[in-house]
Amino acid sequence: MRLILSSSADVYENLAAEESLLDAAPPEPVVFIYINDPAIVLGKNQNPWRECAVSRLKALGVKLARRISGGGTVYHDRGNLNIACILPREHYRRDDVLRLYLDGLARAGVAAEITGGTSLAVNGRKVSGNAFCFRRDHVLHHGTLLWEADLERLRAALVPDLPDVETRAVASNPMPVVNLRDLLPGHTMETLRDAMVAALAAAWGPTVRGGTMPELGDRVTKLKSWEWIYGATPDFSVGAVQVHRGLVVGVGEPFTIK
Repeated sequence: MRLILSSSADVYENLAAEESLLDAAPPEPVVFIYINDPAIVLGKNQNPWRECAVSRLKALGVKLARRISGGGTVYHDRGNLNIACILPREHYRRDDVLRLYLDGLARAGVAAEITGGTSLAVNGRKVSGNAFCFRRDHVLHHGTLLWEADLERLRAALVPDLPDVETRAVASNPMPVVNLRDLLPGHTMETLRDAMVAALAAAWGPTVRGGTMPELGDRVTKLKSWEWIYGATPDFSVGAVQVHRGLVVGVGEPFTIK
């Protein structure tokens, strides 16, 4: 198993690195671990205005990004540990990876369970959300672990600008959340990370450390672009206003909330 620890806290760079590693189609499992500055990360097929406070994110100091995988919206900050696994598709089973995450949490000292198919929770409170992207013969399985996230800013950032829109975009399923630090006194994010890596290595082979960030090319530019963050939004309507690819139909102006 190849382990890469990111040297960046930029959400766009780390999302680009995930995609680059996925496209590289490595023969062995790759585990890429990173921590981002505050950001809201949308699933590929979501509507940002329905999922978060788009009009207030700048004031909150939170960036907005869209990832290549499906699923729901998540919040990242320096108290959030992100783990991305790139695996050969023929050997991938979603629940097998989730159970390895459960094993890692158990090694750290907390008993969690799978809930909603893609999340991990402790006593009904969410500690991890996961999503997946299949591309050719490999798959990206990535998830978050709330360690010491700013839950006040998380909640403020996830108040949607437009909770009632007509759309086929994928909707998130909000759950109560809890920071793992509150459940693991005496531990650090590093000990949690090491427990997760140990659980994955037990299944995928000895850890080869020292991997470097992959070449990102133009991926960061794409992920930062209006066309990707807003223009990839599935069509929706608000009252009489219809929006296609982020543009108001008949006007061609970007849809915004002021």
